[in-house]
Amino acid sequence: MARHGRAHDVSGMLVTDWGDFGHVNDPRMSVPGMIFGAQQSWNPDAELSEVDMLSRISTIEYGDRTGGVVGALRGASAKGGFSWSDLVTYLELDDGRGGCNTEIVRVMGCLEAYRNDLPQSSQARLADARVSMLRTLRDSILAGRELNGKLDDATEDITQLFRMAGDSSSAVVWSLAIDGQRLLNRVGLALLAAHGVVRQDEAGIDAAKLADELECWTEQYSRLWHEVSRQSELARIQHVVWRATDVLRSI
Repeated sequence: MARHGRAHDVSGMLVTDWGDFGHVNDPRMSVPGMIFGAQQSWNPDAELSEVDMLSRISTIEYGDRTGGVVGALRGASAKGGFSWSDLVTYLELDDGRGGCNTEIVRVMGCLEAYRNDLPQSSQARLADARVSMLRTLRDSILAGRELNGKLDDATEDITQLFRMAGDSSSAVVWSLAIDGQRLLNRVGLALLAAHGVVRQDEAGIDAAKLADELECWTEQYSRLWHEVSRQSELARIQHVVWRATDVLRSI
């Protein structure tokens, strides 16, 4: 993108942690991506491999002489069977009146994965659209059980690397983020069972207990957020979680 911009005489590059859902990360979790973006914007022609960049960020930002902590974080981020994006999409399929949000259905219809199984947007019902979504994600969500085991291992590795670097506070923040992904993976399993995509015994999730765990996690996340940031968009995160817990308790 930076090379394209320079070729077309842009005035500059804006590097931000703003994403599709606003600012949903603890600000400390945005640092590696911001550094990566700044480097690519400053010198887009530099011959730096991704592995080299991750190693440099590990050493310079976190004091990790092994150069491995940011790569480990990158690996952990790929262990989502059911993502924050998936949860937001599932919830926003509800138009707020119990009907189907056809605008979201149209967006989903642009994605190849959904195209063959999605109801026509003009005729879509909420239940049908959600079942279609979950059927498409079924294999990914079911893989979440195995991925959660890998996230357990990742937490141990990342915590050790941060402690070796003398940065135990970052270990706490990232460990909590990984806990959140483990919970999301289980939310996906609960929704599969709730919509009849898999059997309840196949999912193996106590939805009400999971709702309690998700709320407790959000309180912890909120406390850490306020250590370094004002309220900002924390309320958006909380709103998504509270809606999700309402759904889980209605199962």
